[in-house]
Amino acid sequence: MGRPCPMTDACPFFEKEVPGNSRAVDILRRRYCQPGGAGCARKLVRDTLGKEFVPDDMFPNDDLWAQAILEAQFRKRA
Repeated sequence: MGRPCPMTDACPFFEKEVPGNSRAVDILRRRYCQPGGAGCARKLVRDTLGKEFVPDDMFPNDDLWAQAILEAQFRKRA
């Protein structure tokens, strides 16, 4: 079994976009931040390009946006 995301407690998305202890936050954290959870789009961009490329308002399930960011950066570098 894997480890939780290292950004779980300091993720800008949870601090700025959905602050508080709402049920939605709990569901998102369980689904995307815990071991065995779905792949987090924010983590994918951060791990691949660096934290400066992750928009603060990107949701953990914004896979299409994450792919667009990655593709755009890879095209620039090619």
